[in-house]
Amino acid sequence: MPYMRFLLGNIAKGESLPQRLKVMGTLLRDTRGQLASLIHSHCTSAAALGRQIGLSADVENTLAYTFERFDGEGLPAAVSCDKIPIEMRVAQFADVAEVHYRIYGLDAVIAMARSRRGGHLDPDVVDAALGSPDEIFAPVPAGDSWSDALGYAPDREVRLTDESLDRLVCAIGDFVDLKCPFAFGHSRRVATLSAKAGELLGLDAGNLRTLRRVGYVHDLGCLGVSNQVWSKPGELTPSEWERVRSRGRQ
Repeated sequence: MPYMRFLLGNIAKGESLPQRLKVMGTLLRDTRGQLASLIHSHCTSAAALGRQIGLSADVENTLAYTFERFDGEGLPAAVSCDKIPIEMRVAQFADVAEVHYRIYGLDAVIAMARSRRGGHLDPDVVDAALGSPDEIFAPVPAGDSWSDALGYAPDREVRLTDESLDRLVCAIGDFVDLKCPFAFGHSRRVATLSAKAGELLGLDAGNLRTLRRVGYVHDLGCLGVSNQVWSKPGELTPSEWERVRSRGRQ
């Protein structure tokens, strides 16, 4: 019920009442089917991004299970138990545990994990985590946490070539464009036009490559602005404009 209240309060928010009722009716006629379709699209897009930036097929496959549940009540395929890759079962615990720990503390993590054990979460993963929660949720040591995290990466010795970095920033731009239907392909076109302009100005190859990369990611801040703003048919309010401007500056 809390989830349904959330949906009804946010579906087509900002649209006219008739449009909101139409969208709500479509969803409620087949809620699970509609959500399964949405989640399938989400997982497929994540897998495509992984493939485009050069991640392994194992990563691509695992992403398809992001919204499944250990008890088989998840979406989109109602996969259960050990049919969900162990990497995803661990990630699912980490996903919810991090939020509970950050907002409410360790006791809340323990209570959440026990309540979801065997339902949303793998019992073995929960038991392993609760076996030494103080160790798992110990404060991060002072220092360069980014370098520490990279130290655990299995491909930490692999360095991106110029071509690999080009594919990476192009993929980021492609997925930024998915934020709004009218922007599809926008980042690639900006990158191409920017590079052509640089050629006319006589820039060298290194500067042209940098210019093209900047074109790919120039709209990255758009991801931080709600689609309710981008899709709004009328004028933006002052607060909405400020949100857009602040993301642009970032």
